Parts: sequence; C-alpha cells; structure tokens
Amino acid sequence: MEIKILANESKKIVDFFRFAQDNWPMDAAELSGVISAAKEGLKVEITPMVYQRTREQENYYRKWAGAFASFTGMTPDEMHDELLCIAYGSEIIQTRFGDRRRALKRSSGRSRTDYSTLIDTLIGVAADLEFVVPPPMRKEG
Repeated sequence: MEIKILANESKKIVDFFRFAQDNWPMDAAELSGVISAAKEGLKVEITPMVYQRTREQENYYRKWAGAFASFTGMTPDEMHDELLCIAYGSEIIQTRFGDRRRALKRSSGRSRTDYSTLIDTLIGVAADLEFVVPPPMRKEG
C-alpha cells in the first residue's frame, strides 16, 4: 500500500510527523530532514513485515545439502535445485537445449517458515535414501 501526502496537505504532513516523532523519537532528526526535503510531498509505503531466513538456517541447509549431494553423487547446486523442486513444486520449461525442470520458487527472499519447509524436505528426502541429516538445534530465547 502506498500513501501519498501532497505538499499542499500540510496539516496531514504535520500530523504524520507528530505521529512518527511520538512513536520513534530516536529517528526525529532523520524524519525532519526527509520532511524538509519533501518539496512535493511525502510517499509512505506500508508493507507486511516478513522475517527472512536466518543465517543459522542458511548455514545448516548448505552444510547438510552439500553433504547429501556428495552422498548421492550430485553437485551442491544440483542438489539445491532438486530440493527446491520437491519442496515448492516444479514446472517443465521448453528451451533450445530441450525440456528443463525448474522450481516454482527459489530460496532467496524466503521467510523463516518457507525456508524451514526446504530444510524439512532435505531431512525427509535424505532419510528416504538412508542418509542421516541431524535435526537442527533450536536456540532458546
């Protein structure tokens, strides 16, 4: 969602500034600079907050997907593509090199929950092929 407050709507700009200053006083100087530079008005973008995958998730996945790839005779990239297809679904694309299978989703920009699905897929597929991937350790707090 995008909200535009035009320069001629000065009361709305002042109201927005007061709201922001009351809720985020540590950012008052930066807000003041933005408002003084807003000759034509302000654009406020409101988007849902998404917690991206964690560094711990990424490290765990890369370590064990790489080990599983070696076990199966695949490269880490081949294994990653295979797991993406299994976890998120795939489609067949016709290219000049022939038919290619591609995952419907990539892992970049995935939420923590979505990335957990990829990790669970790794653990399950590995178990089916009798390769043990230990469960991830959860941090308390």
